[in-house]
Amino acid sequence: MGLLLTIATLAAVLASCRWVFRSIRRRQQRGELTNAMPRTYGDLILPGYDPAESRAAENYIEQVDIRDRPSERIVEQRLRNRTMEALEILADGEESVRAWGDAEYINRFFDTIDDDSPWRWREWSTFTPAEVTALDKVQRILLDACDATVGLTSEEFIAAGWPARIEPIAAAALELMRERGRFHEDREEDQPSIPE
Repeated sequence: MGLLLTIATLAAVLASCRWVFRSIRRRQQRGELTNAMPRTYGDLILPGYDPAESRAAENYIEQVDIRDRPSERIVEQRLRNRTMEALEILADGEESVRAWGDAEYINRFFDTIDDDSPWRWREWSTFTPAEVTALDKVQRILLDACDATVGLTSEEFIAAGWPARIEPIAAAALELMRERGRFHEDREEDQPSIPE
């Protein structure tokens, strides 16, 4: 019994030490335990300069920021291409639900097109007004499907007929977007240059 009590006490001490170390590290990252202000890059917090620490990570982040950060236009071009990929899944109907599962089948579209997201997809210059209208129709039917099928399995979702209702609307939006084609993802373009 004494051995079990000793092991339990040791485990409790180790757990509390781990918590203390994590707490101290977070405070160090926020700059609370040094005289230096914390260095930040977006959501990433880098510790203040310490001569004993290597600055390789900090220098790497500065290089990535300057040289490799894509322009807003390139990001929009990439997201338009991802939207087309999501439409391809939706346009495959029941087959895609079985392959991807009902949640991924729907959520792939909402990864890029979602009025509740912080980005304003309707204002992207990579979409034409007709494409925005078509994508809005897809978004509305997907929202209706989500409201009507809470808690259903993939097979129940299919049996309820939602993929059959979504498929023609998604296919029409995809066909409209395919008329223009896809954008390159590594250089800015005024119009898509990769034909479908």
